[in-house]
Amino acid sequence: MRVIRQIETGLLAQRGHLFGSVPRCLGIGIGVYFAIGQEPDIIQLATLGLGCLCVLVLSRLGPAAISPLLIGLALIGVGFGPAKTRTTIKEAPVPGFRYYDPIEGRIVNIDRSGSDAVRLTLDRVNLDRMRPAKTPALVRVSLHGDWPSAPFRPGDMVTTTGHLSPASGPAEAGGFDFQRHSWFLQVGAGYLALSGGNVATERAYIMVAVMWLAVLLDRRALTLRAVAIAAIIVLVIQPEALIVPGFQMSFAATTALVIVFGQMRRLNLQRLPKWTQPILFVIISSAVAGLATALFAAAHFNQIALYGLIANILSVLLMGILVVPAMVLAVCLAPFGSWSDGLWTAAAGFQRILAVAGQVVGMEGALSHVIAPHWIVLPLIGFGLLHLALWQGAMRWAGVAVFGTAIVIWMQTERPSVLIADNGALFRVLEQDGRALSRAKCSGFVASIWLENYGNPVDQARAAARRDFAKEGRITRFAIGDW
Repeated sequence: MRVIRQIETGLLAQRGHLFGSVPRCLGIGIGVYFAIGQEPDIIQLATLGLGCLCVLVLSRLGPAAISPLLIGLALIGVGFGPAKTRTTIKEAPVPGFRYYDPIEGRIVNIDRSGSDAVRLTLDRVNLDRMRPAKTPALVRVSLHGDWPSAPFRPGDMVTTTGHLSPASGPAEAGGFDFQRHSWFLQVGAGYLALSGGNVATERAYIMVAVMWLAVLLDRRALTLRAVAIAAIIVLVIQPEALIVPGFQMSFAATTALVIVFGQMRRLNLQRLPKWTQPILFVIISSAVAGLATALFAAAHFNQIALYGLIANILSVLLMGILVVPAMVLAVCLAPFGSWSDGLWTAAAGFQRILAVAGQVVGMEGALSHVIAPHWIVLPLIGFGLLHLALWQGAMRWAGVAVFGTAIVIWMQTERPSVLIADNGALFRVLEQDGRALSRAKCSGFVASIWLENYGNPVDQARAAARRDFAKEGRITRFAIGDW
């Protein structure tokens, strides 16, 4: 009974501090939905919904102390709702075969692929001998050769002949699922570049709106509650963002900054010279954001930027001194047709930021490479850090134990000794002198992911040179299971 009373006392102490756990519970439900590997049918969803309703009723009828636990459990089940809804809404035709024929469509985006080829995203797609009901909503086409992007503009109609194929799945078991990512972009087919910028922009916009409303209501603007509201809105509208690096890193950095600057309010910084305060805030914010996102960046991109603080401080200064004022100037001059002057200055600022990044990356020892962790590591890291930040009382330190467990699992992660590409054209084996690839030029995108995930991002040709498979005839032996 004493243990039960202690649990009840600990839960009652969370009153008024539980709103931040709402997105955490929703995120668990969304994560489970994407992890189960199959789409739940209508009966399963109805059963889950009924179960959530029963749990909510029990939370009102049962002891007040356990009510938050029951509500949290129901919110985990509720997370299936937006995930399933979003999956259904984003359904679009995906061809189940490789297509080589004329491709016609309207350009909606122009960027470059990982190989620096001009890449066009097309809508209003028309494929030869393919019914409209079976035609993808969007396709991406990479152009071969030395094409400048200037001849193309969004809105142009183009016709070309090319190859199209469905987006590939993960490069290895448990890896990032490009096919699922393409599904939510409604891209039915070519090569997918990952970017989390849109999620970060949504988070910033929602937080500014919440802060503005808080100011109007004479409430404190920069709080964890504002971060939680932004997270809830993003997860409900775009639940697939949970598994994208942009969401995880953006909210990790924002949460850490709110907590740190909230604690700094207790310090008397007025004794410092006024000119030092902005510099101090830039250094602290860059350091906090860098530390908060370091593990997520390492898990997704298999590298740690050891000099990231230097690059961040210099970039923030250039952004504040050149880019932001120039963009404001461009907006002010736009009605008079002179906006190009402001944009030219902003472009110069961006070029300087890229130059700084290039110089820092080029420094000796700037990057440290790590292997990709087991899939459970990032959920444990996120849960542990959030528990440490949100929970009240001594039990908050349980978050440290969860975080430590995640790091131990990461350190003991074992990568497969053999990997085979889904098309069978490339495989990778573990050798005494490193990871060897069977070919120097084949499935380059898959090869780069394999090498990065093993914390060994060398050139594919160099990895292939570690063992001469062709001379030894080992490919045939491997094919009959002799490895």
